[in-house]
Amino acid sequence: MVSKIIIQDNMKTDRPLKKYLKKITHPPGFTPLRIFKSMWRQKSKTPICPDQPKLNGKLAIVTGGNDGIGFETSKGLAERGSDVIILSRNEEKSKEAIRKIKAEDDSKVHFIQTDLGDIESILAATKNIAKEFPGRKIDIFVANAGVPGGKNLRSAQGYEMAFAVNVLGHHVLFRSFIIRPKCSYHFLGW
Repeated sequence: MVSKIIIQDNMKTDRPLKKYLKKITHPPGFTPLRIFKSMWRQKSKTPICPDQPKLNGKLAIVTGGNDGIGFETSKGLAERGSDVIILSRNEEKSKEAIRKIKAEDDSKVHFIQTDLGDIESILAATKNIAKEFPGRKIDIFVANAGVPGGKNLRSAQGYEMAFAVNVLGHHVLFRSFIIRPKCSYHFLGW
């Protein structure tokens, strides 16, 4: 009761506070109208990702770059001139993603199959990267791949699957790149 009296006393002297409290305690009607107004011409209000900086000659790795946000990230990096390596499990989806990216412009996009839930697969993928791109440093690493938790699945090494893919897999992948000489990173993710 005391706080109510204090707020009422402030309302007499502070009109903006009174308006604010009325607004949050009594939301206006016509909720569908408010939703429509908030969505109207959103595309023109949303900033577009700029074409700068150019990434010519940079090597980028995107985990899970064959679908969703990872695909759009891979496409954006390729459009800016970066050589992109997509790391994912599904070869068919990755080949389709590469075909779509190359259809827009002649980009250098590569695919290396890896399962982030299996440490042996990750180490094999890092060896393939070192073999296919000798002497190249990894400039951009996007840790995008992930699986939802909740199911009690286990990885090849016995870890819970969501932890193995979302945390441990990216950690092992990143650490294996640090061991490679001549690496510099712009680490995006986690």
